[in-house]
Amino acid sequence: MNVTNSYSGALTIEAKGGNGGNTDNQNITNRCYGAGGGGSGGVIYFNGAIPAVTTSTVAGSAGLELRIVGCGTPAPPDNGTDGSVVPNYSYRTSTSPSTGCTGALAVRIIYFNASLVNNEKVKLEWDIANPEEATSFTIEKINSLNNWIDLQTIGVQTNLHHYEMFDNAPTAGENIYRLRIKGKDNSITYSIQKRVVLKFNDHFSFYPNPAKDKITIRGKLHAGTVIKLTDITGKEIMKIITNTSSSVIDLLLPSLDAGIYFLRVDNYTEKIMILH
Repeated sequence: MNVTNSYSGALTIEAKGGNGGNTDNQNITNRCYGAGGGGSGGVIYFNGAIPAVTTSTVAGSAGLELRIVGCGTPAPPDNGTDGSVVPNYSYRTSTSPSTGCTGALAVRIIYFNASLVNNEKVKLEWDIANPEEATSFTIEKINSLNNWIDLQTIGVQTNLHHYEMFDNAPTAGENIYRLRIKGKDNSITYSIQKRVVLKFNDHFSFYPNPAKDKITIRGKLHAGTVIKLTDITGKEIMKIITNTSSSVIDLLLPSLDAGIYFLRVDNYTEKIMILH
């Protein structure tokens, strides 16, 4: 959007992730259809300070797996990752129309992949069709503030097409990576994003379940841990951010209708049944 004059009234700009689809296995034994994961929020850029507008880049919630029978321990889908709002972003625009691209990208990525090794580190590897056109490779990673940060940069070997790098300290939960390539003409090319989920070493337990007016959470709770309670549509009911480290916390529940809810501790989600 290019707003050249002043405007009046309220303005809302959204780049929200969609909610994952639900599945209903209808209590049919061994019918184990999985639900969809939540979509991640997008990014809203401003070329100056953030104006007096309302923005939202929240992620979508994971779908629900309902009436499951005989499927063993479920592997629930994940919620998406919240997007971000970026002020003071520099971008170039063109006023000259174009009917199409005049040539291929300077650097061509054959593939970029990220894989978990022994549930402790992430192997990042890629293959380049024409490395002679590049000067450097940088692995970028999304940090806890949903900003891309440089993880490591390496130089290019003219005759080498395949490259590897390791993230030896991935975080528990979701890790998102992309490859940034700088060309000899100072152009920048990005790969697709790759997502790796690291299992939590800190196990959380929730009881009682079903619950009525209180749920006890037990595990390694750190200062800044985010605890959310949502209904099956993903609507947030309550949110708590811990200010101290603890191994147990009692969560007092508001007055709720009986049914299924979701309790999320950082990136770990558990299905909770609420009784009258």
